[in-house]
Amino acid sequence: MEPEVGFIEEKCIRCGNCAEVRDPSRCYTGALVEVARTFTPQELWALLKADQPYYQNSKGGVTFSGGECLLHVDFLEEIIAICRENGVHTAVDTAGHVPYKWLRQANPDLFLYDIKAIDPVLHKRLTGVNGELIWENLGRLLQDGCQVQVRIPCVPGANWEEIPEMITRLRALGITNPDLLAYHSLGADKSKWYGKEFVSFTQPTKEEMGELKKLLS
Repeated sequence: MEPEVGFIEEKCIRCGNCAEVRDPSRCYTGALVEVARTFTPQELWALLKADQPYYQNSKGGVTFSGGECLLHVDFLEEIIAICRENGVHTAVDTAGHVPYKWLRQANPDLFLYDIKAIDPVLHKRLTGVNGELIWENLGRLLQDGCQVQVRIPCVPGANWEEIPEMITRLRALGITNPDLLAYHSLGADKSKWYGKEFVSFTQPTKEEMGELKKLLS
């Protein structure tokens, strides 16, 4: 929730400029990296609007992601309203573990909604929460007629065995086209930069992903 400074050891030349103050502006090799910048909604729109021709030509728009962008729901509501006033499609990428009123307050054109597990014990072990609110919020979004694209991260050794059951439960909710996203370890270096623990899993093969996708047909 607060700005952090990351350290990329491979870029550090041990010059000592940051010995007293951990300030990225004092690091000319880029070994110190600030993870966040502060914007008003209007300042962010000034950057986004430069890409309006691209949005129009691609029939795309702006996706707000994170972390969990809905933790900044007042800001999110305002910038989405600005995008809508200017004809730009918006999507919110969310894990769904927030109060339902926040989801509706943000009011994007599309929710990209992550589903990671069904079993509450497994969900808590993997994410720190039991997942019941996530499934409840998904059902309410669908009942309220919101546009939702469900996405399932497919992680061998974590939720892999539950994926067929997830597909079945989603189908009962009327969702027949969830995105199946293969696990990758691209976050490993970034975790190291910011001193976060990174737990690695096995990346699924194309053949394994193909077998999962057959379940959708």
